[in-house]
Amino acid sequence: MSAPTVSAIIPTYQRRELVKRAVASVLAQTYRDFELIVIDDGSTDGTGEALAPLADTIRYHWQPNRGVAAARNAGLRLARGSIVAFLDSDDRWLRDHLETVVAMLERHPEAVLASTCVGYHIGGRQDVRQARVVDALPTMLSTLGLAGYTSGIAVRRQSLDAVGGFDERLAVAEDHHLWLRLAGRGSFCFVRRQTIVRQTTRGSLIERGIRSGAYLMSFELIAEAGRAEVERRARDGGELAVRARAAGQFARALQALARFDDQGARLALSSACQNLPELSHQPDQVANRIHRMGCADAERLHHFATAATHWPEPRADTALFLRARAITLALRAAQPWEGLRLLAGWPLRPTPGFLLRNLHLWARLLRRGLQARIYRGRERLG
Repeated sequence: MSAPTVSAIIPTYQRRELVKRAVASVLAQTYRDFELIVIDDGSTDGTGEALAPLADTIRYHWQPNRGVAAARNAGLRLARGSIVAFLDSDDRWLRDHLETVVAMLERHPEAVLASTCVGYHIGGRQDVRQARVVDALPTMLSTLGLAGYTSGIAVRRQSLDAVGGFDERLAVAEDHHLWLRLAGRGSFCFVRRQTIVRQTTRGSLIERGIRSGAYLMSFELIAEAGRAEVERRARDGGELAVRARAAGQFARALQALARFDDQGARLALSSACQNLPELSHQPDQVANRIHRMGCADAERLHHFATAATHWPEPRADTALFLRARAITLALRAAQPWEGLRLLAGWPLRPTPGFLLRNLHLWARLLRRGLQARIYRGRERLG
């Protein structure tokens, strides 16, 4: 049998009904030269039996539970395609997803990765001819979310082999770690086009990673990977080396916050922002990393309030956004005096511009809040 052009890989664990939907979305693709590999990472909920009727259509492999990085690597070992497309088992593809990412990589042979949801923005109607190709490494050093959701990404198999696949030391953020290493190997190709539907579910990998504290270790390993890629790409030397060191300083700032070392956090944030000034204009990226450091409201309140208070540019969008999140957490944690303290330090002059520039963030937070209420309601009913 001749090898297909694309290998689609779905890792799954205890998601029998959701993975059936994900599989159906792959089988409905307009682009047909693909194989579908499902790696069942130790499910005991009947996933194998549910997918058994598709045995002639998909490649199903069960393994003892070892984590999502190991599951994706198992899929890579089975894959025969020259392009690998990833899909999380609680997401699904729209019918033109594979057609789009394959066309992007064919039109831009210099690109090692193609994404339809750059910066986590799902939406848009851009044609493949409007795709842009960028050197992603400088931005990836500070913006983990540049490549977007894993389900919207396709990568050349040759490049995956060159970097060794996913790092199985990471229980979470293993995708960002891989994208950063790939950014050192070649350009990324982006188009703003909705080709995926994403769903966040209770008990997700993100939720488990927050509870376990696994993100802090992942952030440090990601910073180390960035430094290694900069050293390997010696031709860019100076500026990239400064950015890589600053990314490491930001990782140390997060570690200091987790230790409740406010002074250490202040010093590390000052150094990081001096060398990576865009951190002050990436409120969603910074807040996302702080949010994933702990799950208790009181703990998160400390992290957000400390970061907002010690942010080197108190009027910057990031500082204001962190302060707004801290005020919300203070009210939720029944600490109104802390909320009032934070509100009293709010600078009024930059507020109108800050609110307008970040309308998309308010919409995203509202959507997440509504989803959380829906999930809690389902749990009470069910």
